[in-house]
Amino acid sequence: MDSAAKIRIKVGSMEVEYEGDPSFLKDGLEELLHTMGDLSDRAAFEDEDLEDEVDTQIPPQQSPTTTGLPFNFSTNAIATHYGAKSAADLLLCAVIQLQLVQGKDGCTRKEIIAAMKEANNFYKVSMRGGNLDNAFSSLLKKKKLNELHGGKYSLTASEKQNAEAQLAGLE
Repeated sequence: MDSAAKIRIKVGSMEVEYEGDPSFLKDGLEELLHTMGDLSDRAAFEDEDLEDEVDTQIPPQQSPTTTGLPFNFSTNAIATHYGAKSAADLLLCAVIQLQLVQGKDGCTRKEIIAAMKEANNFYKVSMRGGNLDNAFSSLLKKKKLNELHGGKYSLTASEKQNAEAQLAGLE
């Protein structure tokens, strides 16, 4: 008598149901789970990009005198100074704005995307999804960003010093 396997898996908002040859559970299940996990992660990042504007707005910046921080530049101003041309350039400018202007120690992807969108002279819809993933990877490889625990990112010490010097030249 042929036996059939039946399994139902839910990862995030995705669900797969399988009924068939039990050998799939040995040979293909692990690959399916990896694929579903990757797709679920991508879908989550794309959902972040598509959230209502109200949810992704960065709170109004305070002046340097009220925050105690030395700089008061928008992401747009920083991107203009840096001559941002790519998603990686704008992403770096967004982290600089979040860390050196807003005083954040670490920034989530959601915060970074919101800061990138604030730079309406530079942000393009094509900077989402895979392009954004490539931008993060590129900046991590070039040692301009650190990946912290909890899915947060920050400038490396050397990049922070470079950015502070660049912004000091703007004042």
